[in-house]
Amino acid sequence: EISACLVGSEMCIRDRNGPESLVVSDETYNVRHEICKSCEMWIKKKDMCAECGCFIPAKARVILESCPLDKWSQDKEGWEDALKRLSDKIDKDS
Repeated sequence: EISACLVGSEMCIRDRNGPESLVVSDETYNVRHEICKSCEMWIKKKDMCAECGCFIPAKARVILESCPLDKWSQDKEGWEDALKRLSDKIDKDS
């Protein structure tokens, strides 16, 4: 199932169940979320970032998102793999 979500001020498209997934692995998500939870900008009660205003559980899942304080970065390798799988699927379905 493909869905759209709003993360901060950015729109993202994702498919958590398919090979064309545009979200990070659970391991990467957990690392990102733990980094956020240890940051002085983390708003515990809302699980939000005071720097960018994003809801951390959503932002930490998006493959091309990054921390505005450079504490974690985009998963560029994962993005390239996901993009190739998506392109292959489109070619196959055409």
